[in-house]
Amino acid sequence: MPDRPTTEYIKIENSFKRSRMIFNFPFMITDMTQANLTKALKYVMDWSQDTYLPVIEEWFEYLIADAHETWSIASRSFVDGYKDVEYYKRDPKVKPDEIKHMKAVNTALKDSIKRAKSWYEKLVRKYEVYKDIKVNKGY
Repeated sequence: MPDRPTTEYIKIENSFKRSRMIFNFPFMITDMTQANLTKALKYVMDWSQDTYLPVIEEWFEYLIADAHETWSIASRSFVDGYKDVEYYKRDPKVKPDEIKHMKAVNTALKDSIKRAKSWYEKLVRKYEVYKDIKVNKGY
């Protein structure tokens, strides 16, 4: 996984020096909706003339790598922690409360995988939007 980027924010202003914007990282990528991120990226590309594009790409690479690692850790914990409830139901020594607990743990493990995978896919979609804007703007 790449190291965390050192640039925490970018400050841009238009050519008339009348409008200024400050975008904080990683919140610009993670917390903005896709529509707002598209608008913000267009402003950054129009107003900064390639100054901050490497910073944005560095943050995308870092966040996507981090999300992928989180997803693989969740997958590994699922593989290690999953217990087949149907197998344990046949064992007379296992109590019904233990079966309920196994089901709850299995559900929590599945949910963590789903969350990690959807977060990774969301970041990849946002990166695709960034690349499309970059190509359309001619950078």
